[in-house]
Amino acid sequence: WNYIVSLWRKINIRKSYQKIKGGYKLLLQRGQKISLNTDNSLKIMTLLIEWDSSSDIDIDISAFVLNKDKKTENESDFIFYNNSSWNSGAIALFIEDSKKYSKINIDFSKLTEKVENISIVSTIYNYKRRRQNFSKIKEFRIKGIDFYSKKEIFSFIIKDNFSMETGIVL
Repeated sequence: WNYIVSLWRKINIRKSYQKIKGGYKLLLQRGQKISLNTDNSLKIMTLLIEWDSSSDIDIDISAFVLNKDKKTENESDFIFYNNSSWNSGAIALFIEDSKKYSKINIDFSKLTEKVENISIVSTIYNYKRRRQNFSKIKEFRIKGIDFYSKKEIFSFIIKDNFSMETGIVL
């Protein structure tokens, strides 16, 4: 079974690669899905989620563990700052600096067969009081990195594409 990373915008799928030290990385386009760990060589992947902003925006990253029906089965399937680990660390959220970046580690060996998809969500903390939205974000980057080799597997970059959004599914 494959693990899928989904980027939920409906635009044509195009694959492109960028040459990096030691090989190539996949540059994802909006709407593109990729299968990860199909040969079980990837043990743990780090999702590094970074952003650049001209203002003091506090972004919360969270994850939903979804089954084949695209639903969570219980409250523990929601990973966020107050529940930062799922299934003994199979998925772990690390809030490094909520004004610059966060990390999520996914240990493929600990994922159960019920996991069909992992949806990553980004929201702005206290957006109403601060009157903030994602239009203040200049660039949003998501990188998939092999935890052990530190090799970048894929990246997805969004530049100046937001307007009034206060939450996005990555």
